[in-house]
Amino acid sequence: MMALPLQATRAQVRTLSALILLLIILVFWPGRHQLLAILTPERAVSTGRLEVMIPRGWQVRTGETEIDAWRTALSVFSAGQVTSIRVTTVKERLAGENLAEYEWRELTEVVFGERGYAQSVERTFVGRSGRVLCLEASSQRSSHTTVSSCFIADDSLLGVFDGNIEHLPTFYDVMKTCIKRSASPAVP
Repeated sequence: MMALPLQATRAQVRTLSALILLLIILVFWPGRHQLLAILTPERAVSTGRLEVMIPRGWQVRTGETEIDAWRTALSVFSAGQVTSIRVTTVKERLAGENLAEYEWRELTEVVFGERGYAQSVERTFVGRSGRVLCLEASSQRSSHTTVSSCFIADDSLLGVFDGNIEHLPTFYDVMKTCIKRSASPAVP
């Protein structure tokens, strides 16, 4: 006895195709911004006091003295993984007191330790605003998670990275483009 080949009606094929498309949309919904961002170029993002270049694929929110950028996971299977970058100007009262590199370093080490990060490594490079000093540390729980804090003393800028280690070079590229704008003159 010969087996009959499976035959499907057009309605069954359309229903199956729609279900597969729906499944693909549901799985990759968290990454929709990254998929759409392929069409957008790297862009300059600025506030009244700060300007940085943010690469495509990153969502951005700005405040008066800070710029936040983040990248969500591409699929629902890794939906809990978010990588974030924050660049901010040091509060005027701190800048007026000349927040020194050693004070920034001590505060950063304390925060890293409290969050379960150990063995920080120093990185130094030159960006648009001068010397950029960074401390980075990896999580003791996950080899893929890292944090980094960068300080640009010349412009009183701070940058913080928290997330997947594969995005760390992007954070350093962002920090190289940081520049503090002078305050806008007050209008009488």
